[in-house]
Amino acid sequence: MSENAYAGKQKKRDISLDVINIIACVLVISLHHNGMVHSFEDTIRWRQSLAVECIGYCAVPLFLMISGANLIGYPDKYSTKVFFQKRIVRTFVPWLFWSIVILILNVHLGLLEIEPFSFRNIVDLIINYKVESVYWFFGTLFACYPAIPVLSAFRRDRKMLWYIALLNFIFLSLLPVINQWLGLSWSLDIPVIGSTILFFILGYLFYTERPAKRQRILIYAAGVFGLAFRWIYTYHFSVIRQTTDTTIKGYIRFHSVFYACAVFVLLNQIGWNRLLPEWMKKAVTWLSGCSFGIFLIHRRVMYFEMKWFRMNGHRLAWRTVFIIVTYLVCLTIVTVLRKIKVLKWTVGG
Repeated sequence: MSENAYAGKQKKRDISLDVINIIACVLVISLHHNGMVHSFEDTIRWRQSLAVECIGYCAVPLFLMISGANLIGYPDKYSTKVFFQKRIVRTFVPWLFWSIVILILNVHLGLLEIEPFSFRNIVDLIINYKVESVYWFFGTLFACYPAIPVLSAFRRDRKMLWYIALLNFIFLSLLPVINQWLGLSWSLDIPVIGSTILFFILGYLFYTERPAKRQRILIYAAGVFGLAFRWIYTYHFSVIRQTTDTTIKGYIRFHSVFYACAVFVLLNQIGWNRLLPEWMKKAVTWLSGCSFGIFLIHRRVMYFEMKWFRMNGHRLAWRTVFIIVTYLVCLTIVTVLRKIKVLKWTVGG
């Protein structure tokens, strides 16, 4: 896609990233509703949860790819100073606010003790994501944000971005698995390699220039392979070892990269602007705007749902129907908070 074509795409809002955002949000919730996968049992329900785990595992990579698609081209819209200001206001401050709120709530509910009680221990609980374990995601974002201005310098040099992506894939996605299988421990410390920064780069590249048909077929085939490989490998060795096998687990592993790229490219390829009526486009934009807030609070909502409805992680209703229930409850809460002017910033509003 030429720069002019990309500029035209930017002027007219493209809701493909909004669609991907919503799907990723639902997938995150589905993963946490199927947490029983981490406690092995050779049963149908465990295999069902493993399937959900494998299918939904692309959620975090998709969020990172969306961030890359939105952020690497930021110099065309505003300055680096504004870039960091926006990241602080829209991401860091809401994370810190909810970390404190959930810390207080967990202490009140008896789910967490601060021993000994000190400012240092409180800070430790927050910055090491002990208050809310899923907030590790913010650590990944905060670590990648400083690299965005550097990557943005290459936003028009696609070959350089592909080169950096390839280095990350070889040394972080492939090499660790090869080392594991061969019993080796070889690695190289290459400064431009940055773990999940790979997804930022791929998101930008695949969003700003859609692959040709033949390339898409190869990407889809790789995605199907990655998904099947993860499920078959995990199931096979879990049965052998009688514990959930996590030896190849990792968002940056090659199978995860293949699968996430396939999902992103597929969803980005669909002409959502053409297919959806205007009212539905507005609904998609609204739902996408709520995803950040939903992610921030969904684990606490799940806690109260499990308590009030006397659910447990093995029940089919919890692993299926309550995924939608949790999403809708969180959506309602986030919508209310976004309506309150003094609180809308807490959910990215």
